[in-house]
Amino acid sequence: MARQCFCGRGRSIPLRRLALRSHNNCGEEVAKRLAWMRDGLAESGEAADAETQAWLEEGDTIVDVLTRVMHGEADRPNLHAIAEWQAEGRAAEREQKRRGFERKMAFGHLVRKGTDPVEAAEAVTGKTFKYDPRA
Repeated sequence: MARQCFCGRGRSIPLRRLALRSHNNCGEEVAKRLAWMRDGLAESGEAADAETQAWLEEGDTIVDVLTRVMHGEADRPNLHAIAEWQAEGRAAEREQKRRGFERKMAFGHLVRKGTDPVEAAEAVTGKTFKYDPRA
């Protein structure tokens, strides 16, 4: 059965191009990692710093190249170069998970000490929450 290209345009990968499956999987991973970073930036309200912006642009280029490869418009790239980009993304994901874990631990510690949960959440996140006990 033919697989769909990661590009999302409904193109299927012809059976004769099954050797490109690893490129398709790689493209899917890169696209997901880009979406994760952009969603995180949008959620935080922060602008990307120069290093992050360069990483995002490089990811967009990788997606474009892999899309053209999957559609038969370009030669296969070296996946080892893309693996370096992926490693940077995995490191960023690990760092985000670590910070999230630390925030959860700090929140739990404050609540156990008797701090109001809303105040604890505000202290840990730096955001202001409106709490309506009637809701």
